[in-house]
Amino acid sequence: MLHRRMGGAETMRGQFDSLLADARRPHVNLQVLPFDRGRHPGLNGDFVVLTFEVGVDPDIVYLETPGGDIYLESEEDVSRRRVVFDELSEMALSPDESRARIERAAREITGDG
Repeated sequence: MLHRRMGGAETMRGQFDSLLADARRPHVNLQVLPFDRGRHPGLNGDFVVLTFEVGVDPDIVYLETPGGDIYLESEEDVSRRRVVFDELSEMALSPDESRARIERAAREITGDG
């Protein structure tokens, strides 16, 4: 959440800089989903789809909950979460727009713009 302060301005600036550095890494697509996009399928909770090399292990979904970590292994569960991920990606800003939004938030938090 770019506009919810977690720590002071320097802490936030450090987090923004870290995100921007990660966004420059190969194979990283960082996207921001703005508040004005309204209701979206990600509101049901965070998840991570772990994809492994074919033949090594089946893909799984990782959920971190207050009650503990959950791993979903069925193809149906993994497929459902992939659909949600695709929907979120479509709703979010493009990677270029996302980087620009983070850069703007970084400037605003430190009073540089």
